[in-house]
Amino acid sequence: MKKKSIKKKSFRNKNKEDRKDSKIVLSLVFLVLFLFLMNLVTLNNRIINSIDSSAENYSTSIRNGFLTSFMKIITDLGDWKIIFVLTAIIAAFLLYRKKLKHLFVLILSVVAGEGIIWTIKNLVERARPDVVNALVYESSYSFPSGHAFISLSFYALIMYFVYKSSESKTIKTITVIASLLIVFLIGVSRVYLGVHWISDVVAGSFLGICWVFLMIFIFKSIK
Repeated sequence: MKKKSIKKKSFRNKNKEDRKDSKIVLSLVFLVLFLFLMNLVTLNNRIINSIDSSAENYSTSIRNGFLTSFMKIITDLGDWKIIFVLTAIIAAFLLYRKKLKHLFVLILSVVAGEGIIWTIKNLVERARPDVVNALVYESSYSFPSGHAFISLSFYALIMYFVYKSSESKTIKTITVIASLLIVFLIGVSRVYLGVHWISDVVAGSFLGICWVFLMIFIFKSIK
């Protein structure tokens, strides 16, 4: 009986390690996708430029007052100032609940993530779409979309924490749907408002997914 118990425990530990390692593999896959797209953008690839122009033309053609107001609200959910405020509120809650591992990974994800995006933007130095078509003002470089990246590094990570800690299937389902919907709409809003090319948003999403999987790996690695 004791040998069987040890074998079962060893099997469970092996499965946990395999699942943890899979996060690194997935992180690397999306990192490669990001680097591939970044290479195409820096080379001024015609196909990418064509897709970007088509998306820009379509987004401007469907604009109306209600949709513009809605997209401005949505895009604010991905603004670094709003994210930092939400992070501070959740960090205080996690500190109160003594969830120090959650607290560390959340702060690392948001703060280090912002630093990474700033660095890449200033390395690539891609210009934003024509300011004439922009419905909001942005002064930084375009590639990759910081909103797309930070929305994933924050909302997707919170989604993971809630999904793992909650025993309610309803709460899990609502959290997953709400988080993914917010992330998707934030990305759409950046193209609609004329401040990003669609390739910026896709690249930001690739890098954001890569980053989230890395954060989950770190979270699982902390004892």
